[in-house]
Amino acid sequence: MEGAIEPRSADASLVVAAAILALPAAVAFGASAVATLLPNSDWFLPSAMWFMYEASRRAAYVGAAVAIGAIIVVAAQRKASTTCLAWMVFFVAGAITLLWSAGHFFAGRA
Repeated sequence: MEGAIEPRSADASLVVAAAILALPAAVAFGASAVATLLPNSDWFLPSAMWFMYEASRRAAYVGAAVAIGAIIVVAAQRKASTTCLAWMVFFVAGAITLLWSAGHFFAGRA
C-alpha cells in the first residue's frame, strides 16, 4: 500500500504532538518559578515574567484540552498502540501537574 504511514512512525508523531502541546505548561512553570524564587533580580523584569506566565498558561490550557481530545479520539479509533497512548497520557498529566505547580508558585507569592 503506497502512501500509508507505518504504525511506528504514526505512534511517534502522536507522542511528539502531545509533547509539543504540553510544552507551554513547562514555560509557565519556569516563568512562575523564576519570578517567585528571584523576586528582586536585576536581569529580568517582573512584569515580563508575569506576561510569560499568563500567556503560556493560557496556551497550556488549550494544548492540554487538544491533547486530551486527541487521546480520546485515537483511543476510540484504536489507531495507536497502548505504549503510545501511555506516553501521551504521561505528557498531558505532566502538563497538568506543571500548570498546577505554576499556579501555586504565584499564589504563594501574593
